[in-house]
Amino acid sequence: MRTNSPAKRIHWPSTRIGDDRRDFSTWAALGNPVFRKLWIATVISGTCVAARDTAATWMMNMLTPSPFLISVLSTVASLPFFVFTLPAGALADMVDRKKLLCLINLWLAAAAAGLAILGWLHVLSPYLILMFVFLIGIGFAVNAPAWTSSVSEVVSNAELPSAATLGGLQLNISGIVGPALGGLLVAWIGPNFVFALNAACFLVVILAVLQCSAFVQSCHARNSALLKMLRQLQW
Repeated sequence: MRTNSPAKRIHWPSTRIGDDRRDFSTWAALGNPVFRKLWIATVISGTCVAARDTAATWMMNMLTPSPFLISVLSTVASLPFFVFTLPAGALADMVDRKKLLCLINLWLAAAAAGLAILGWLHVLSPYLILMFVFLIGIGFAVNAPAWTSSVSEVVSNAELPSAATLGGLQLNISGIVGPALGGLLVAWIGPNFVFALNAACFLVVILAVLQCSAFVQSCHARNSALLKMLRQLQW
């Protein structure tokens, strides 16, 4: 016997986003040409950063036998994230993110180039390496909030989960390929060329950001961020 009782009907919730099944794909955001350019640039740059880390560690090991100075290299690279991330988040809401990203990557390129130049001049010391690694860490700490906030301006809401997944994939690719590439390049062309290559890769990110016209930020958002910051300072 058939029945039309509502108790017999089971309605499964739909997991579709809109009417397009492509939104399920991990690679969906790469269909966005602007995001694709930025993502490829960050994969290249991130891989070079990991290679530069390997070169800096190797150079530090060659310049000093001190285990402390070698181990503190990771500390000075991470310390800026603890100190500057919160102010950087407020700054990213107050200024033009496109200009900010360009300035940050210019800072990073200058710091990496400084390592290469001092290495070629044979004046690089363990303390200079620590200083430049700290300066590069400051750049990454300021870059992180601005970059994360900018992704939502580049992709649609449907592409956002894919963009977040691809962001994690970029870190994994860089973390796997970069150190191995750094080891090969240090043995082949020397650490100073690895530093120079890292500087050039930051310029690739700048070119990708300059070609992007999707960074939009309203004056209202900037003023709201400024008012929040002023209120926090008052407290």
